[in-house]
Amino acid sequence: MNNRISLLAALSAVAFAGAASAADLPRRTGAVSPAPYQAQPAGTWTGFYAGVVGGYDWGHQKGGANATYGALNGGQLGVTGGYNMQFGQVVAGVEGDMSWSNADATRGTNKSELRNEATLRARAGLAVDASTLLYVTGGYAGANLKRENNTPASNSEWHNGYALGAGLEYAFTRSVTGKAEYMHTDLGNSSGGALKTGLTQNGVRMGVNYRF
Repeated sequence: MNNRISLLAALSAVAFAGAASAADLPRRTGAVSPAPYQAQPAGTWTGFYAGVVGGYDWGHQKGGANATYGALNGGQLGVTGGYNMQFGQVVAGVEGDMSWSNADATRGTNKSELRNEATLRARAGLAVDASTLLYVTGGYAGANLKRENNTPASNSEWHNGYALGAGLEYAFTRSVTGKAEYMHTDLGNSSGGALKTGLTQNGVRMGVNYRF
């Protein structure tokens, strides 16, 4: 009997020790599932932006001035800024720029220069995807045109007109975009002075914008 009691006690002790050891072991759990993938929100064209723009213009002076002064061609460099609103794939906004130009023409003793040019335009386009915008634009254009010759009619005047264009803008990052565009401007007769003839221009421009 005593041997049976001793054996039972020994087995109980071993069982108790095993249970205690098992309680100290780390519990097994199922494999941790990775967090579900969440796509980054699509980019938006909504917001303010500012940048630089430059290009080349070739023009025709109206009202007989082309024969007197020659065709007025040259480069331009300026600053630009605007605001966009996006509605689905449609993007609409307003944009303005101010450029300094070295376009000039000389024929004999007659010389003409386009000193600077500004536009304020509406812009509307289609966001092909989160990075690519195709757009058309149109609105006001004005420029300072100087003409010199050997008569008292030499002057420098501001000419008013309109601009029409189209282009493509591409977002390299959420903040930095680049654009390429074609622009046609028609600068009508000046508001005063002796030389009333205007200027039509065609140009290609490239620009870089920073979106805020």
